[in-house]
Amino acid sequence: MKTPTKRHGLAIWTLTQTAADLGRRLQQMLPDASLYFQQRDPSADAPAPGMHPYTALKPAVHKAFHQYTGHIFIMATGIVVRIIAPMFIRKTTDPAVLVMDEAGAHVISLLSGHLGGANALTRQVAGMIGATPVITTASDISGAPALDLLAAAADLYVETPSLLKRLQMCLLDNTPCFLYDPYDFLAADLPMAERVTDTAGRLPATPGIWISHTEPPDHPELLVLRPQVLFAGIGCNRGTPAQEILDHLVHTFSSTGQSIRSLSAIGTLDIKADEAGLTVAAETLHLPLIYFDREALGRVDTVPTPSSVVHHHIGVHSVCEAAAILTSRNGELIVPKTKTRNVTLAIARTALPSSASAPVISSI
Repeated sequence: MKTPTKRHGLAIWTLTQTAADLGRRLQQMLPDASLYFQQRDPSADAPAPGMHPYTALKPAVHKAFHQYTGHIFIMATGIVVRIIAPMFIRKTTDPAVLVMDEAGAHVISLLSGHLGGANALTRQVAGMIGATPVITTASDISGAPALDLLAAAADLYVETPSLLKRLQMCLLDNTPCFLYDPYDFLAADLPMAERVTDTAGRLPATPGIWISHTEPPDHPELLVLRPQVLFAGIGCNRGTPAQEILDHLVHTFSSTGQSIRSLSAIGTLDIKADEAGLTVAAETLHLPLIYFDREALGRVDTVPTPSSVVHHHIGVHSVCEAAAILTSRNGELIVPKTKTRNVTLAIARTALPSSASAPVISSI
């Protein structure tokens, strides 16, 4: 369920010749940067690679805005705000936006400071040209940890992005909040949060952060972060439709209290490499499909439900359970084989440093 990015590089936007000269300097220092400049002479020679003339700034920006990981505008901030405002989607997907003056005195982080990387890019660009970086995000000014950056660094999927601001304010204002993090993904970075280890009862009434592949109890102010720690092993009959595979995946995750947002990869037998339904299911979820041969599956001797029927037809005693264990790099099988008429599925969790001390969640 993760959407892969198709963005690339940086776009540098200029309006005047002075700005274009500064833009060319930057382009030479920044790898994979494209320079956009206003075309004033229609009869001019074809531009060099990486140089893009435009006739009208606004439509050019709108066309290219979501094609790049970041944009550097060398012009007035007011112009930039009016042009890019209609292009905003959400803070988890918008590209980084920087604004510079033509003299190269100041570089301003304008949009997507944390998740988009604008703050880091601002410091980088300012350092290149001797400018003053201007960063206004509260966590950078106060020194408090930035939750969106911490989540990105730990490869945690932000399931409830609307709660990022609420929990960030708790950290900034030093107001009470709690943390459920049984595998210590962010515990060391958030010592100010009350540590919760027992979820058998009710969660604290304060806002909180839940870092787990399991579903949390109901709570009105819970920032849910999903670690990429689950791996599915799947077997299926020839010609099984993708929708049947997806339906069984969703049902199994839901009924066992697991989040499909924590699913990192799918494993199966190599003879399924041409199984269209399985391929489409993995592509729909934007997940890698990993194949194992019979010999590799056969070496897994810890499967709880070996099948003599599967062994008779394929030559191994298990496909889904063995594939789940192998895909998770010999992790723990937390959901043994489940099946429909055409699909078998098992779920394993990768080995985690704190798993031995992590509490058992009753929904597993």
